[in-house]
Order: sequence, then structure tokens, then C-alpha cells
Amino acid sequence: MQGLENLVSRIARMVGLDPLAISVTWGAGGSTKERTLDLAGLTQLEYGIDTILHLTCTNMVQGLVDEALRVRIED
Repeated sequence: MQGLENLVSRIARMVGLDPLAISVTWGAGGSTKERTLDLAGLTQLEYGIDTILHLTCTNMVQGLVDEALRVRIED
């Protein structure tokens, strides 16, 4: 969790640079799926910054990307 806290702190500092967007990538096979989606939501909702979500499809269970996108769209 320390790594995630450090990343959130860095994003908060980057907001001051007024970026157009922040890029977030989840790990192969969806290994960091939940944290990545939470982080993307945080950058959009709390900081108001567009997020480019890179979905790594290597070793991915079929349908996992569709499921992840569908859940976020409905939220």
C-alpha cells in the first residue's frame, strides 16, 4: 500500500502542473485491475483530470476487459 500512497501523492503534486490527462496502465493478466481502476476513478473524480486507461490484454481471461469497462460505465 505504501507504493499506492506514494503514487497518489505524486498525482496530487502533478495536478499543480495542469496536465491534460494522466495515463494509468494495469498489469498483464489484470494483476493490478482493481487498484488501476480505483486510481483512474480518483484522478477523474477527485482531481478532475482526464485519464487514459491502458488495458494490457496479455494473458487476459476472455471478457475481463469488457467486464471492467462495463462496471465503470454503470457506476
